[in-house]
Amino acid sequence: MDVVDELVAEARAANEAKAAYEKHIRRVRELLPVVRVQKPELTVVEIERLTGRAYDRGTISRLTAEAAGTARTKGGKRRRSPRRRAQS
Repeated sequence: MDVVDELVAEARAANEAKAAYEKHIRRVRELLPVVRVQKPELTVVEIERLTGRAYDRGTISRLTAEAAGTARTKGGKRRRSPRRRAQS
């Protein structure tokens, strides 16, 4: 294998790894709100630690705010999740 073949092989492997990473991160993003609903006892800090810091706690809070019932409207008031409204 000459150096050009090695370059092409490494570039291809890097692109495949990047695609796999992005696929896993999308799935993590989909699962975060589900975890906040099903395991409300877990804090954002605990979720950050459990996920190996794939996302920081600010991003986790933002991505899961509606599921956790902590979403805010444009006026700054908290918007209640359907789950929390039903409990009232």
